[in-house]
Amino acid sequence: MPKSLDLVQAPAKTVQHHRHVEVQVSVHHQHHPVGQPPVPLLAPIDHLLATQPGSNGEAEIVTLLVRRRNRVMHELAVAVRGLRSGMEQ
Repeated sequence: MPKSLDLVQAPAKTVQHHRHVEVQVSVHHQHHPVGQPPVPLLAPIDHLLATQPGSNGEAEIVTLLVRRRNRVMHELAVAVRGLRSGMEQ
């Protein structure tokens, strides 16, 4: 019968990210590298945190974020269809 893997004792490994920042990672250490650029479409989140819950400002920002999410999801769907179409040819 195989022994179970003890995740606490799993060895750490060094990973080099695109910005040449070396970090120690293990099974339990899944942080992103420091210094990743911000995502422009998510910039309104900072303003959302400053608005009052239930206010018109909150509703406007949430609507904007949902519309941007929908646009991204649509573009991803178009890209996937294009890739699948290209693979079928």
